[in-house]
Amino acid sequence: MATTADLSEGSAPLEKCCWPQPILSYFDWLNQNKFEQVAELFAVAGVLVPPFERAIQGRCAIAQYLSDKAADMTVVPIECERSHNLEATDAIAYLIRGNVKTSAFMVNVAWRFELNAASEITVVRVKLLATLQELIKFR
Repeated sequence: MATTADLSEGSAPLEKCCWPQPILSYFDWLNQNKFEQVAELFAVAGVLVPPFERAIQGRCAIAQYLSDKAADMTVVPIECERSHNLEATDAIAYLIRGNVKTSAFMVNVAWRFELNAASEITVVRVKLLATLQELIKFR
């Protein structure tokens, strides 16, 4: 896992991104299998949107989902881009690019985080950045 110092060196095309603490903690704790702590970073009604699955809402459901699905994963965030302030709210969106490694594969991934004014995660959308051919190999 990259350290905070390593992560701050990643530049973003739109705006140099200062890695927000909730995002750093998300990746640190995910790699340590501290799924309840990861879930506590979310707002009470926060949502995790994994690829190819329904959205997971609420801290307990997110912790359970991560425990079931992410235990053997290592996430490696590489680049952070602060997208924009979301209209009609005080939320800020961040796009993180990196990869996910398991014992069976490695795939490039993008995470889109939305943080509210209280620095809670309101939404994380996870998108695989792979070609159809690459995805077929995972079957």
